[in-house]
Amino acid sequence: MRGGGWEERVGLKMGVGGKGGKTPLLLPILRYGWYNGQIMKLNREEVLRIARLARLGLTDAEIDRLREQLSDILENFEVLQKVDTSNVPPTAQSIPLQNVTRGDEVADSLPQSQVLANAPRKDGEYFRVRAVLE
Repeated sequence: MRGGGWEERVGLKMGVGGKGGKTPLLLPILRYGWYNGQIMKLNREEVLRIARLARLGLTDAEIDRLREQLSDILENFEVLQKVDTSNVPPTAQSIPLQNVTRGDEVADSLPQSQVLANAPRKDGEYFRVRAVLE
């Protein structure tokens, strides 16, 4: 689509990552279902194009079923587009996360004899392994 990008015309919220730090969510589906902010029912050709992009071979029954299902998904996006998110900061996580790690503590190493006790093969004070390079 020309003239400012379809994402801007429909007010699509952008995800993270990708080119320029922003990637449209569900790009292949939304690109063919949105038009000037209005949801259109997908037709057979649009479903076939989406299937080709996803490298899917579909039967006629699957095309008809997916046309209805994808159109329903797009209708759900229309409802979501009406939700006011102006006071919601952009985030990659919906819940706060923190790494759960223990602190580094200096400790004595195991004695070499104990480390080698369960080794399947050893050569003196070393582990013996098969060569990985020829």
